[in-house]
Amino acid sequence: MPYIFGYLSLINSDSVRFSTQDTAQNLLVPARLSGYRRVWTSYRHPTLQSPKHYIYLNTLEDVRCFSWATLAPAPGFVNGVCFEIDANDIVHVDSREVGYTRTEITESLKPYQGFHLKSGEPVYTYLSPPGRLNLLYPKTVPHISADYINMGFLGALFVDTLAPGFYNDYTATTDPVEAAISDIRQVFWGDDGRRLYLLDEKDSSVILLHDFGHAVFLAHSGNDIHLGRNSTPSLAAQDLRAVAKDPHSPYYECMHCHEEEIGRRLASPDPWTSVYLLKNPALTTEHAAQIRRSGHFLARLILNYAT
Repeated sequence: MPYIFGYLSLINSDSVRFSTQDTAQNLLVPARLSGYRRVWTSYRHPTLQSPKHYIYLNTLEDVRCFSWATLAPAPGFVNGVCFEIDANDIVHVDSREVGYTRTEITESLKPYQGFHLKSGEPVYTYLSPPGRLNLLYPKTVPHISADYINMGFLGALFVDTLAPGFYNDYTATTDPVEAAISDIRQVFWGDDGRRLYLLDEKDSSVILLHDFGHAVFLAHSGNDIHLGRNSTPSLAAQDLRAVAKDPHSPYYECMHCHEEEIGRRLASPDPWTSVYLLKNPALTTEHAAQIRRSGHFLARLILNYAT
């Protein structure tokens, strides 16, 4: 089976599990990749058609420019972990790493002492295309999720218990963050293109934001593995999986109130209200138009695919 070399979020065991549908912890191989360094210059400028977004949790508005980690050519090495993956599961990782290019690096890897890679199996990693710069909004400071940054450092601490020195190598081969570090959350599509989720990168938990009932986005699989993920504790009241079953939830009321009540609720300062009003079958085209004109990004994103 081929290997994937992860150098930030894929160092985190929970993140690996939901990319490969396997905990795979017994298969982790800490390794050094020569000729690269970890940097923060994979800039993204999402549109309504993008598969992933970041939003500000207090307003549900989108982050116009954000960045992720990538690897840049440099003297020395960068460290990470290799894990085996079934060849049929590569499509799941490809879809998760959209915007990156899967690149074979087999000949440039050296496992940490006491670890070994199976001979003859290829190793891939994911790199941003060269020249992905902040061109669309050159005066905009890109944002980066604080939890995303910490995910790598926490993963490195865990791997250090298996391969002493891993954490020190991680910090030494990681550039300082130049983007604005923010409390932002990732919004992404499930593998079957039917559901929209909000990810908490601290623990890889999610909340279900909207279920469209059928595929409305590019599907990579008929199986949505994210539906079984743990609910983010701090946002459990906003998780559609819970809201749909709790008649005492104010958001449940949004989903079931009468047409004349919808207009009043649209005036609520709570940005989550409009998200759940969009699940109300009594919502009229006039209500939808009002949300398009004055609603926040998340509601507009849902509307873009609901109609």
